[in-house]
Amino acid sequence: MKNLILISLLSLTANSFAKEFALDTGEKIIKYNIVKVNNISVDDKCAKDIQKCMAYKAVKKKAKIPAKSETATLIGHPASKKCLNKGGAPLVLTDKLNNEYDFCIFKDKTLVNSWDIK
Repeated sequence: MKNLILISLLSLTANSFAKEFALDTGEKIIKYNIVKVNNISVDDKCAKDIQKCMAYKAVKKKAKIPAKSETATLIGHPASKKCLNKGGAPLVLTDKLNNEYDFCIFKDKTLVNSWDIK
């Protein structure tokens, strides 16, 4: 019985993931609510219209393979490279404890966790 309750609690927690992140621009702090959709972390704006969300689409489509000349300029974090290859811009957000997380923002202002990009 204890195992059943524990499993139920774990599945409830996994399905109800929601976390607040912030971006400090120096002028203002922009807050983002990140939720899980099909095991992919996206902002709540994306989750509301998942079919039109550029961030979610980027995770689902194959990445373009950059030309050799492009790869030389993509120095840095692997998640940032994935983001750039999908047409997004790398963005670092912090949680309430000031931990940093890599996200990717797209032209429609939707976000996805950069590590969710394949």
